[in-house]
Amino acid sequence: MSVSRLESACESGLVNWPDGKVAAWRPDPAIRGLPERRLVVVHGFKPDFDAWTGKGIPVETVFDGTAEASYVQVPRSKAFARKIVADAMRATVAGGQVVIDGQKTDGIESILREIKSLLREVEVLSKAHGKLITFSRPKEMPARIETWKDAKSGFDGWSTALSGFSADRIDTGSAILAGHLPTRIKGSVLDLGAGWGFIAASILAVAEVERLDLVEAELDALQAAKTNIADLRARFLWEDALSWTADIRYDLVVCNPPFHAGRAADPSLGQKFIEVAARSLSQGGTLALVANRHLPYERTLADAFGQVQAVAEAQGFKVFHAQKPKRARRKRR
Repeated sequence: MSVSRLESACESGLVNWPDGKVAAWRPDPAIRGLPERRLVVVHGFKPDFDAWTGKGIPVETVFDGTAEASYVQVPRSKAFARKIVADAMRATVAGGQVVIDGQKTDGIESILREIKSLLREVEVLSKAHGKLITFSRPKEMPARIETWKDAKSGFDGWSTALSGFSADRIDTGSAILAGHLPTRIKGSVLDLGAGWGFIAASILAVAEVERLDLVEAELDALQAAKTNIADLRARFLWEDALSWTADIRYDLVVCNPPFHAGRAADPSLGQKFIEVAARSLSQGGTLALVANRHLPYERTLADAFGQVQAVAEAQGFKVFHAQKPKRARRKRR
């Protein structure tokens, strides 16, 4: 993991953090080896933003200043990885150390090849199925890297997010869910993990909807949803769905929950989304959920709802409608 690589690089002297400000793009809150007293974190994923804030570290969603050195933890999206590498290099003073760290499965090899083709004296540490790359920021930014910062995403009139899910197409699961919503939608609706707003746009086509709250943890995706949806009934909430608490009970919750933490499958994420949905619904409300067919959500749905119906199965996905959310009983003192 990147934690062990960065620690090893610091211990060996390959990475030498300066006395001045160090800016870190998208670091995991569990990472060790960053100089926390001089650190500014740049992050748009709400759970990690909150975790760094909880440690007392300054966190910004966009970094407009300069830093003596920079660190990038490479994300899965190649275009997004290139963009934040370009952002980090541009923010670093000439001669300052730039550190790029990532797993082979997240595309660090392709970043390394491109950096080596553009810069001299690039040093590399290989460890734990990944690589850490470090070099001095050149006085003049390479023209090719300058183009990385301008990467955009979107298709067919939709605005999407490089850092978000399904940036270049409509996700199959979301499309199936949009086609199997309850026949009568009205009142208040919650889109839990709304992404860039495809399902929300379908819901807002229904005149009887009075309010739609979009809860999304990836800030870039939420900003894309704002671009896609111009409707006064919509509220855009940058929140971690698992720690967020609704201020009302909804008539309908729609959800295409995540089931990966990084590249590792983690079905418990979707199970927790189901529990949040149950807490957020009115007693007469409905959850409409889509999931990959292999995911074990039936037991969680049965535990959280008094009535569960599988309404569709297609293209490797299944859609459930669930009613009668169960309320946890308060323990007697």
